[in-house]
Amino acid sequence: MLTGRQVIVAAQRSSRPSQGLPVPDIADDMYDPFLEGHEHDTPRERLALRRCDSVTDEPGWLLRVVPNRFPAVRDHSTEFETLSAPSSKAVVSATGIHEVVIECPDHRRRLADLSVVEVARVLTAWQRRLQFLCESGNVQAVSIFRNEGVHAGASLSHCHSQILATRFSNRQLRQRMAIVHAFLNRRSADALCPYQQWLQSERTDTTRIVSADSDLVVVCPFASRVSWHVRFCSSNDRCGQAVSFAQVTQSVLLSLAVKLLSTARAIHDVCGSVCFNLALVLPPPEQSELFPWMLELLPRTGQLAGFELLTESDIITTAPESAAARLRDVIRWNETPDVTQLCPPEFHWR
Repeated sequence: MLTGRQVIVAAQRSSRPSQGLPVPDIADDMYDPFLEGHEHDTPRERLALRRCDSVTDEPGWLLRVVPNRFPAVRDHSTEFETLSAPSSKAVVSATGIHEVVIECPDHRRRLADLSVVEVARVLTAWQRRLQFLCESGNVQAVSIFRNEGVHAGASLSHCHSQILATRFSNRQLRQRMAIVHAFLNRRSADALCPYQQWLQSERTDTTRIVSADSDLVVVCPFASRVSWHVRFCSSNDRCGQAVSFAQVTQSVLLSLAVKLLSTARAIHDVCGSVCFNLALVLPPPEQSELFPWMLELLPRTGQLAGFELLTESDIITTAPESAAARLRDVIRWNETPDVTQLCPPEFHWR
């Protein structure tokens, strides 16, 4: 409903020989550039939660945001450069901002190993950098994501996520925008927008709902992209009136951290040590109220293969109804800590 993608549910394929094979670990280098004390191995930090008496790019931090040393785009601060291509034509590289959020100062490898407060700090760092990028006016799309495990695209095992802002709009974002704009052009006074239609249908059916309260809905969505796909979304947002992720309150961020961490741990309990992608779906910065933000947890229990590449249709082996029922059985929700724990008295964001 929200993207136009199609999904095939083929539960019988879960018996294939490749299913359930052990996940290979990322080879741990002798030297971890993200460890506290190794700040000289990263570019200069752009945001950090540090002790008040600490020095920038020195020890004394709980979380850091730094430029990616191997960026997918050229930083805004650099000039466009032309690269030599085999055709002898000039190729202009894409520009934007590519950053790494180093989520903890010690060497932990899994989201499930972090505390609720640490996960909330990661979400806060995402929010603060998103605020900066939206205010800069230089980007058309912001992608915030976390790759955990080699099958999910991670190259370093240390807990980290990434922020990639571009001066161009990607195809999937344009599809979402087109669906919403088509609704806005033909809506009647009492019509539900695509987002409201989808959320209402899920809450009415209830079979795919994992949890719902006044702030957030956790759901294994119809036409899930992957098996065990879980979506976290705001309970009250509406298209054209949505609260930007940049404006979400700290209490809601803490609640989201509780639900995210509890769900990630439940998936580890059910599926084992599975790789996964975490992706924050955002509207374009200049139209932050066009449609609501959604946080997608996408376990990599299967692999992208020829059919998916040819058709842009997904094949999953666990129906979302089955995934939601199982998660409801095994999830143990963490208690929500106090907001004051997000930034201890002796620390500050800078």
